[in-house]
Amino acid sequence: MSNTGRMIDTHAAVKELTDAGMPEDQAEAVVSIQRDLLENQAASKHDVEKSETALRNDLERVETSLRGDMVQLETSLRGEIQDVRNDLTLLRKDMETLGSYLLTRLGALVVVGGGFVIMVLEFLR
Repeated sequence: MSNTGRMIDTHAAVKELTDAGMPEDQAEAVVSIQRDLLENQAASKHDVEKSETALRNDLERVETSLRGDMVQLETSLRGEIQDVRNDLTLLRKDMETLGSYLLTRLGALVVVGGGFVIMVLEFLR
C-alpha cells in the first residue's frame, strides 16, 4: 500500500532523534515503528474511493428497500381507508334504519297517546 502523502523521511527522523541524544539503534526502531504505523493506518485514495462506492451501493439498497416498504405501506393504508369507508357506509345505513324505526315508534306513541288523551277527555265530560 503506497501512501506517498504520508511518507516520512526516515533518515531525517533518525538524525533528529540521534541529535537529541537517543542512541542510533533506538532511533531507527522508533522511526521504523512510526513508518509502519503510518503506512498501515493511512487510507489511500483507492481505499477511500472503494469505501465511497460501497457506501453508495449500500445507500441505494436501503433506498430501494424503503421505496418498496413505502409502496407496500401505501397499499395497505389505502385498503384500510377503504375498509373504514365501507364501515361508515354500513353505519349510515344502520342509522337510517334506526331513525326510521324510531320515527315509526314515535308516530305510534303519538297516535296511542293522542287516543289516550281523547279517551280521557271523553271520559271527563
